[in-house]
Amino acid sequence: MKDRKSLNKSISRPGKGKILILMALALIFAAAAAFGLSADLSDRLPDEKGSTDLFDFYEGASGAEFEDGSYRVTEDDPYLEFRGINGTYGGVFLRAKGTSASGADIPVSIYWTRSEGEPFVGALSASGFLKKGRSGVCLDLPDYPIHALRLDIDGDLIETGADLFTPNTVLKRTYGADFFRSFLIKGLLCFLIFFSAFIRFSLRPAREILTGKDRSSYNAGIDLVRILATVFVVASHLLNDTLMPTVQRGDQGYAFFRLIPSFTLCCNVLYVMISGASLLSPSEESIGTFYKKRLGRVLIPMIAYYAFYMLLGYPEEVFREGIGPGLRAIIGGLFAGRSSYVPHFWLIYVLLGLYVIAPFLRLLVSRLSEAQLALLVLLIFAANVFLTYLPVFGFYFGPEIAFSAWTGVFLLGYYLGTEHAKKLRIPLLIFGGSGILFSFLTLYFRPDLLETAATSAPLMWMSGMFFYLLLMRVGEFLRDRAVNGTAGSADAGKEYYGNPFIRSFAKYSYGMLLIHMYFMTKLILPCGWRYEAEHGHLKICMLLMLIAALLISYLFALIFDNAVETWRRRRT
Repeated sequence: MKDRKSLNKSISRPGKGKILILMALALIFAAAAAFGLSADLSDRLPDEKGSTDLFDFYEGASGAEFEDGSYRVTEDDPYLEFRGINGTYGGVFLRAKGTSASGADIPVSIYWTRSEGEPFVGALSASGFLKKGRSGVCLDLPDYPIHALRLDIDGDLIETGADLFTPNTVLKRTYGADFFRSFLIKGLLCFLIFFSAFIRFSLRPAREILTGKDRSSYNAGIDLVRILATVFVVASHLLNDTLMPTVQRGDQGYAFFRLIPSFTLCCNVLYVMISGASLLSPSEESIGTFYKKRLGRVLIPMIAYYAFYMLLGYPEEVFREGIGPGLRAIIGGLFAGRSSYVPHFWLIYVLLGLYVIAPFLRLLVSRLSEAQLALLVLLIFAANVFLTYLPVFGFYFGPEIAFSAWTGVFLLGYYLGTEHAKKLRIPLLIFGGSGILFSFLTLYFRPDLLETAATSAPLMWMSGMFFYLLLMRVGEFLRDRAVNGTAGSADAGKEYYGNPFIRSFAKYSYGMLLIHMYFMTKLILPCGWRYEAEHGHLKICMLLMLIAALLISYLFALIFDNAVETWRRRRT
């Protein structure tokens, strides 16, 4: 009750100076969001659309042929390629005749490269739809020079009637009225975020906001694993999805760019291991209490960040057809779990599924001996080996396994904290380290087998286990050193609450996981490639982009998480 009174008081009597500062920060952030964070401000509001026919750069096509200034579809799923552009454009406008006569939307994607010789990859792409009743769609391009374009149109265009289309480049998509409308909406939402965070900051000590409450049961190892998983997931999306596919054998740095993903790809496994270690420990709480205390910690922030992406990140695309269709698309995407706007959210849905069954798995492991639990994990691992690698040799594994690979990783995270696993720590570390080696060899010699060394593949179990055990041991060392002391240590015998920087980074790592993709695509990658193009130091550029993505994501999560917490506490 006291907190509620304090909260109401803070809402009714905020300092005028602080409110002005918050308004200024919110409007600056809204302006950056409205400009796309990477727009050319000197040419942001042209009077009319300028366009250039792409035919001068036409390289080839599949399923289409050039006819009278346009391209006519000859087969389903056509694509066009244009090379030698070497210019900066706002986007590509695709104009089609007879669009969606059958009432079906037609997915359209555009891929681009920065220099000659680069392949088209999913990280450098944009998607949209040719909508029913519309004559075209405009797809954004990045604000840096591009060398080549590939335009993909999916679906049976001959039956839908959209068999003739013309692609043109456009100077800009955002014009005066659209910009200011977007600016006002985003400004209001940003102000609410900053103001809500300010309320939260005013009600809690700064140390508690940054690091959480001090607890004598603090586990430094878990926080270290959580931080490493966050660094790995950002590095994975930055390096593996964007750069690794463009580096070919024989290129300078090929081995380096195959070594990095051989261990960063275990990031998802580390997150699931942490969850298993935290949720499967024996407890007397009921299933209802478990859901009430823990499920909301994952679900509520996910919904809040999803709303941010939809309302501030991509509102022009989401609400292009109107508020009603936009809201339906948002709700549908939230339930579907996969969206082109938040492709990295798939991991959160895996975690939510594991949270749902966690109380029942907790009952299971409480009735198993540690050796029996080890055997169960080993059986799931072996089944995963067969399912993953037999198809490489032309064979397939028929028996269905009751537990998925992710459930096995979930159980593994708990098992690695048992006494049984601690006795086997050295053999398990060696076994896990070999996973990193085999992942590197796979990616070096057979990059086409990436799926066998990613997500929940056995090699990622092994790599994740190595880092998990190593960092848990580091956490034990730090705690033992603080509690038992070393020669001349003034902290000997004191309660161990961990390093404040580690605790703060770990506390907001979940928000960083959710938001990093927004800043990477809107800000980090465009600026990073511009830096690389000017200076030519690719490895330094990748390091700078990684550091920038982590710092910006941390600062935003610090603000946004506390804004969400303000509203959550008001509801409770």
